[in-house]
Amino acid sequence: MIEPNEIDLKLKETFGLKNFLSLTNLDKRNRVELGQDYDGSKRIKVAVTKAIEELNSCFKGENLWLRVILWDKTDEKDLLNPVLESIKENLKYSLIEDNSFILYYFFDIFDIDKIITLVKSSIYYDLGIEPSINITCFYFNLETQILVNIYDDRGMDIVEI
Repeated sequence: MIEPNEIDLKLKETFGLKNFLSLTNLDKRNRVELGQDYDGSKRIKVAVTKAIEELNSCFKGENLWLRVILWDKTDEKDLLNPVLESIKENLKYSLIEDNSFILYYFFDIFDIDKIITLVKSSIYYDLGIEPSINITCFYFNLETQILVNIYDDRGMDIVEI
């Protein structure tokens, strides 16, 4: 199994990442709007549905890595958050960097049902909807060279090399 420093190096080399905060600095990114044309609960429902469609399009039938930054959290009990609890068996590595957990998850085959709470968390967090947690999550496959970040209910970035 590939080690975390190797994963990060491959992400930087393959996609031209300068940091792991967002994908906004990448020229090759495709920005996909999620719920911007709607309000209230309709906005949230549309955002989740569109994110699921895009993730299925990118990763269906493929393996999936997740690189999750759990911001300002370094206590092991933070890993018991309901958002992360549903994927705990897929956790391959965890380390602490800059006072935040960096978590690496691996799925042999992409399954939206296994990661749906994580997807919803990225959409829910800024809206104050639970369950959610302050994270930055990169969904990626190094073989197919696809990288995705859902930044909030407004949209997601997709990079395909």
